[in-house]
Amino acid sequence: MFARFLCALGLALWFGGAGCATQQQKDFQFVQSRVAQLRGLEKYPSTVCEIETIPTPTALARYIQLNPKEAGQLKDVTWKFKWRQTENHCEISGESKLQAARMQKGIVEAAFCLPLQVFFINSPFDEVVIRPEAIRREGELIQVSDAPGSHLGYYLDTGNTTVRTRTQSKGELSAHYSQVDGEWLPDSIEQNTPALKILWMA
Repeated sequence: MFARFLCALGLALWFGGAGCATQQQKDFQFVQSRVAQLRGLEKYPSTVCEIETIPTPTALARYIQLNPKEAGQLKDVTWKFKWRQTENHCEISGESKLQAARMQKGIVEAAFCLPLQVFFINSPFDEVVIRPEAIRREGELIQVSDAPGSHLGYYLDTGNTTVRTRTQSKGELSAHYSQVDGEWLPDSIEQNTPALKILWMA
């Protein structure tokens, strides 16, 4: 009788312990669910688009200042570029030979290549192996980083579908996702560096 009681007690304790997950385990499960949620982005095909750009008055004034010989060709200017994006490669090409157009091309590359490749053409977690010990919580944010004490890595907001990536050389990139026809797609993408700020809005 006593033995059966101990056996039943041990069984109850085993089941009770199995259902009592730590906060880190819960956070790891949350990260796994977010990774699975955005996995569909990995299936996106290559993209080719034509981009029409008009430099801002500030940018145009800067181009003229740096390229005074081209000033006569920079009135009411519009430049067209072609954006080719695959899973691992981004290319911006244009027909204009003006130096000012090449400078504008650099801005287009910054705006299209890295932010869209990270958050739209691929899942932000593409080829990332996430281990439980890499999970840390900061208030409502869950950080995923292999370097203890580092501010770099992924940050997931537990209150919404925002994913942030803090990098050593590319600043902070972030995207907010919403469901469109059953798929999770970014409705805003942002990149912030000391020298550059890019904001995409769907």
